[in-house]
Amino acid sequence: MAQKTQNYIYIDHSGGIIFFEFILIAVVAAIFSVALLEWPWSIGIVLFIVYVIALDRLFSNVWLLRWIFSTGMSAGWGYFVFFMTRHFVGTNINTYIMGILAFLFMLFVHKDEYHFNKSANVILFEYHGRD
Repeated sequence: MAQKTQNYIYIDHSGGIIFFEFILIAVVAAIFSVALLEWPWSIGIVLFIVYVIALDRLFSNVWLLRWIFSTGMSAGWGYFVFFMTRHFVGTNINTYIMGILAFLFMLFVHKDEYHFNKSANVILFEYHGRD
């Protein structure tokens, strides 16, 4: 029996903030899908699961989407902080500064996402299959 050796990439990555963002986006998308299409909530739960899996697969496999998603979510967090400070304090220079600082901070938090596969460990293992 012939033995084949194939390369597989093992990615040791925590993904804490990014998984939270996947959940947040999937919840909002499922609620909007159910509300706009007037489907039952059971379909919304299935859509939630599909959205999380799809976001995870797209994020893991498409480097351009990884950059767009990380930058977009950083901008979203910056806008959220801007909106909250504007709501509680009113519009002044501090609200803009807080929004920009939140955006820059979240870019720093997402820094590992930009180099997702760069530090992956490549492991080799033997595959004993049919020829």
